[in-house]
Amino acid sequence: MNKINRQTKGRVLNNLFKKLKYFKVPITKLYTVGDWYLNEDFILDEITNFFSKKNFIKKIAIRSSSINEDNTNKSNAGLFYSELNINSRDKFNIKKSINKVVESFKKIKDSKKVFLQNEIIIQEMIFSSSLSGVAFTYDLNTGAPYYVINYDDVSGLTDTVTSGKNEHSNKSLIVSRYHISQLRSDRFIILIKAIKELEKKINSKYLDIEFVVKKNLEVYLLQVRPLNIKTKWSKHKEKNFKNFLTKTQKKIEKTFLKKNKKLFGVKTIYGQMPDWNPAEIIGTCPRMLSYSLYKKLITNNIWKKSRFLMGYNNPHEKNLMVSFGGQPYIDVRLSLNSFLPSKLPERIKEKLVNHWIE
Repeated sequence: MNKINRQTKGRVLNNLFKKLKYFKVPITKLYTVGDWYLNEDFILDEITNFFSKKNFIKKIAIRSSSINEDNTNKSNAGLFYSELNINSRDKFNIKKSINKVVESFKKIKDSKKVFLQNEIIIQEMIFSSSLSGVAFTYDLNTGAPYYVINYDDVSGLTDTVTSGKNEHSNKSLIVSRYHISQLRSDRFIILIKAIKELEKKINSKYLDIEFVVKKNLEVYLLQVRPLNIKTKWSKHKEKNFKNFLTKTQKKIEKTFLKKNKKLFGVKTIYGQMPDWNPAEIIGTCPRMLSYSLYKKLITNNIWKKSRFLMGYNNPHEKNLMVSFGGQPYIDVRLSLNSFLPSKLPERIKEKLVNHWIE
């Protein structure tokens, strides 16, 4: 069992404080419900003194850290209350927010002993966000080996992705775990480095991470929990997946570099929407039966025969559609060749296809 499975969200963050090279953990105080009931006034004084004086932090977040939260069986994400942007000297609102968090713990019917062990996180607010959101270290639906990063890089807020209440909260970046060197964005490069370091520190590859990347490229860890997927992917299957990606990459490179003396145009591109667009007809990830029927009925031969009967060019190549990694694409150069008037001089045909491809 890894470290994250034995601890609450708050304790995980406290244990990681100043122990990571890339991720910074916000300054955090942690109290149990039992502590709060026994020492309410003392805790309020401690919070205001600690955050507003010693660390000059003007705004804090008050969040849940339930023992029923973020475990391997169920995350209960979003079930409990959180409050952001509270003045660190405003005891009235701090007390009010803590009580709301405590009250939200009652949504799960626990024994009194268990209920009193639930925790409240008091955490500094992080501002100047360039990028914020949630990162999964594997695809949540399939267990496929991708970093899936859902993010907001417009609003400057830190909770838009987790709340889903902002128009800028629906962007995603999907990165193969085997090809992170292909990243070009400084923000995402530093984020992936931080995530990989966190995986090693926690000794788990299956994580759900809430993060903020500031404009100065400082990366903050707001939360980390085990990824709750019942994946059937074994190491053997993951190895097969890696081999499949490598073969697909080689196929793409070979296809793009392949010269074709039978077609006009020096190079080609591929798309899912041009000419008998498969994206609309069989979908971007069709089943093999749909793909093979579509090839047989349309894209193997019939597509160009019908154009030839209308007086267009009749290219020697037949297969309009090709599959890369299970996704159907149209050979745009071949498509353009089939729209050339048949009686045009060859030099004009060559010029037209090259121009259209560009």
